[in-house]
Amino acid sequence: MVIIFLFLFNYFPGVIYNYGLSPRSLALGKAFVGLSDDGEAGFFNPAGLAFLNEMEAKLAHSQLYGANLEYLNYTLPTAKYGTYAITFFSLNSFGIESRNINNELSKKTFFAENSYILSLSYPLFSFLGIGGNLKINTKNIFIYSDIGIGFDLSLYLSYFYPYTLGISFTNLLPPNFNLHSEKETYKRIFKIGQALRIYKERIKILLDINLLEEIFKGFNYDYIEPRFGIEFEIMEKRFIQRIGLDKNELSLGIGLKNVGKKISFDIDYAILLHYRSKYLLSPTHKIGLSFKFGGFRVWASAYPKYFSPTLESKDNLLTINIKYATKRKIKRWQFLIRSELGEIVKTYQGFDEMPTKLFWDGLDDIGRPVADGKYYYEITLIDIDEKVSLHNTGFLTIIKTTGPKGEVKIK
Repeated sequence: MVIIFLFLFNYFPGVIYNYGLSPRSLALGKAFVGLSDDGEAGFFNPAGLAFLNEMEAKLAHSQLYGANLEYLNYTLPTAKYGTYAITFFSLNSFGIESRNINNELSKKTFFAENSYILSLSYPLFSFLGIGGNLKINTKNIFIYSDIGIGFDLSLYLSYFYPYTLGISFTNLLPPNFNLHSEKETYKRIFKIGQALRIYKERIKILLDINLLEEIFKGFNYDYIEPRFGIEFEIMEKRFIQRIGLDKNELSLGIGLKNVGKKISFDIDYAILLHYRSKYLLSPTHKIGLSFKFGGFRVWASAYPKYFSPTLESKDNLLTINIKYATKRKIKRWQFLIRSELGEIVKTYQGFDEMPTKLFWDGLDDIGRPVADGKYYYEITLIDIDEKVSLHNTGFLTIIKTTGPKGEVKIK
């Protein structure tokens, strides 16, 4: 397995940048350039970071045929100065068999490659983002080590949303290493990715095409690598299934999301099956965690949780507290109250800034009392460019006006 690892990740310099870091991207066949909707955009397409609203922390562990890949990321969006991200990953293998010049067994050695990526992304327009990476790579083999510095440049276009397009020039300025007598220069990789969101954005269809540079011949079409992935939210914002395919591996994955008002906690898992080896290589497993918090978001809470409106008393009102932070000035807003069946029973809307408090008397838009049951909210904020700035849904209250069922006997 160690020999396979060295072939895959040393014979092709910098091929790790043609791979993926988190279980989500790996389960999608490593097709992520056109999607780039979480912190891993800092690795695939930093321009996509410009349109993220929440702070995010991600960490993941992957097995790689005798090696390990560790990943850590932090993303910070700002209103005026773009979005920043810090990414660290470590590709390493220990206990590698080594031999001396006489082909005699020597003490075991190791291989480690660490990368520190500083990302900056800025929205040139509401539909176009530009981003760049400054990369500091360290490489260690036995007693030899060196540092290489590289640079990436990328674009992200959302003009035809829900279709988005990403373009990334990875290793535009490639890192160079000199390990004893061996010189190594990472390959440049040109990536173009497309993402199409359908069915209320619960289904995402992804297609990436990577063009690798053959070091001595420039970009060679023999090195074209297509990637394909599909993500489907089986339970909206709760349970997600993924499938992906590239020239080497078939990938499958699941995601569990716990979307909260202040913190979202996600768990992702992926398994990769190496069909190109006719499945002689063992499946590899990936697991990762991500946390989203703070940043630019909108949510609502209501009091009381159990609400009993009556026509006789107008004082019995539901108080709805709304909290939000936006990147851009709001042009108009809408707040919907829906029943358990998804039917809209009450609509609030207006222009400019959204109020932080709303009150509901339990009547629908026509003035009729609504039925007992659970009710949910849906908030949409539209910015000055007529784009959805923030959107969120969640539980609001339970209406209960009837008493317990039974018979009353009168003597």
